[in-house]
Amino acid sequence: MIGERGLRGRTRWVRPPDRPLFDARRHEVARVPERVARAIVETHHYSHSLPSALRCYGLYNGPFCVGAVVIGYPMNDATLTGPWPDLAPGQESAEISRVVLLPDAALHAASWTLRRVF
Repeated sequence: MIGERGLRGRTRWVRPPDRPLFDARRHEVARVPERVARAIVETHHYSHSLPSALRCYGLYNGPFCVGAVVIGYPMNDATLTGPWPDLAPGQESAEISRVVLLPDAALHAASWTLRRVF
């Protein structure tokens, strides 16, 4: 399996190593200040921009933040009210605005990280 990673706005494809790809025991997900997520997103996401953020999370490998997830508010209410008309946008519903993993993050970390965020 091959995974896509961004590094300073450029897409890079990496092959998994022959050893185990992701060790959940070495990682944790925690809420982070917007400035932490902004630094990762603006440096490594191809858009170099952080959209409206409601909550930000970091993926940590020991003391190192190796990824960020931004839960945000979409540009149009219909993005949320269309599929979930009974939920209050921004309070009961939101979108995944950004998921950015640095090359130091193990492959398959994205799905594990999103599971912890939710």
